[in-house]
Amino acid sequence: MINSEMITVNPVQIKARQTVVELARMFLEHHIEGLQVVNDEGAIQGFITRTHLLYLIAQELPLNTRIEDLLSIDVQKIQVVYAAQEYRPKEITPPAENKVSSLKSTTPKQFVVHSKLMRDLVKMTIRVAKVESTVLIQGESGVGKELIADVIHANSNRNNGPLIKINCGAIPENLLESEFFGYEPGAFSGASRKGKVGLFELATGGILFLDEIGDMPLSLQVKLLRVLQDKEITRVGGIKPIKVDIRILTGTNRNLNEMINNRMFRQDLYYRLNVVPIHVPSLRERREDIPVLTSYFLDYFNRKYYANEVDKKLDTEVIACFMKHDWPGNVRELENLIERLVVTTAHDHIVVEDLPMWLDSINHEPSGYQPNISLRSAVEETERKLLQYAFARYNSTYEVARVLEINQSTVVRKAAKYGITRSLANPRDIAIGTLNIPFKQ
Repeated sequence: MINSEMITVNPVQIKARQTVVELARMFLEHHIEGLQVVNDEGAIQGFITRTHLLYLIAQELPLNTRIEDLLSIDVQKIQVVYAAQEYRPKEITPPAENKVSSLKSTTPKQFVVHSKLMRDLVKMTIRVAKVESTVLIQGESGVGKELIADVIHANSNRNNGPLIKINCGAIPENLLESEFFGYEPGAFSGASRKGKVGLFELATGGILFLDEIGDMPLSLQVKLLRVLQDKEITRVGGIKPIKVDIRILTGTNRNLNEMINNRMFRQDLYYRLNVVPIHVPSLRERREDIPVLTSYFLDYFNRKYYANEVDKKLDTEVIACFMKHDWPGNVRELENLIERLVVTTAHDHIVVEDLPMWLDSINHEPSGYQPNISLRSAVEETERKLLQYAFARYNSTYEVARVLEINQSTVVRKAAKYGITRSLANPRDIAIGTLNIPFKQ
């Protein structure tokens, strides 16, 4: 739907006979959300937005499509792939001391789709969005499971309702039930006298996305199964069931079938959640997306931190290096690396020498001694591989800290440094070089 805030008093104009290639160039040059379409005589024909462009991409229409043909599409009725990136105009950019935090908290991410694998995934996701089936979104950490949930919400009949996202691994186990279902006044020691509405009730009329569903304790899995079956909840300390009108999406980077075999996840709940499975491929499975994502993130962080005053570019050898890397942290790892390069490099042309040693080393031998490597770089490379190997084998930072015999806070700090998250890869796929390092069991 066209947002009235997108329509400006003095809109940029484009001719109806021009093609969508010229339309895309106008969007990039002016960083606006819509353009006024006029004919050769200057008469206004309508208003075209980024939504039309997203529709063209989703439907794989030819790039020589004329704007007058694209304008005939009623954006009030089509299903939007995902909200386009909104850039603040330079004249209303907040002060430098507030700019980073405000953009980080208010600016949505754009869902960049380029490869056939991802285009097919988006098409299927849009079809699934139109029904009420429960969806299980699976994929490695950093592939964009939350963005898939956003696409489903934006294209569903519930898009006017809330989309509430919960990371089941981020809430302490003893607080999960009260956060999910709420509680009655005086339900337990320290409870509010007014009681509390749970997240399931808050999501009524919308969609609830339960991320990291594999981290949900067994005791709560039983109650979630009841919600799926009966569409009702009971607050902690309450006796009266409360009907909830919600659609539930779940996401995980863990192997739920293996967890079922190990009695860590309920089989009956798995069947309820896995009505429509969606697997988001890793970045190494769709390497053709790497240059496109790189260009998007580079442009995004240039605007975020330099507001068009600096335009940093990547050398072609850097892109080639990116194409060789397996990206265990997927899109999130790529995004973090681009942000690091944009912020830390003093020059505008980023070259291979600016890359961290652990990434640049893929242009050399994968293991063994490198005569030109510094001791510090060698230690960082070993640390990264050990952490990556441990995160692939163990399910929490506490377990990783135990086997590596270091503090949990150290694990969190170093994992953030190297862009490593849990369950990144199969440990057999991670080369430790010539080191033979036993893990403490």
